[in-house]
Amino acid sequence: METISEKKPFDQQEAQIIESCLTGDNAAFEKLFTQYRPQLFTYFLMRYADFYEAEDDAQEVLLNTYASIEEVPKNHFSAWIFDMASRF
Repeated sequence: METISEKKPFDQQEAQIIESCLTGDNAAFEKLFTQYRPQLFTYFLMRYADFYEAEDDAQEVLLNTYASIEEVPKNHFSAWIFDMASRF
């Protein structure tokens, strides 16, 4: 088990997960999905105040992310995904 001092910075962890996604590792994308879905849902819920619309748009952003994973900047994933969300 890794100690805190051995853990990689969050951006490096995400970059490795994205690299795995690029090789077709669906489990790696599931990690991103699990991490960002609640944040995206909350973002859209605050924006629309509509549960179903928030759920739909959060899922749509994640599907678009999966479809365009090659374009994702590995070191700025969080900013990239919320930039995409802001365009909905």
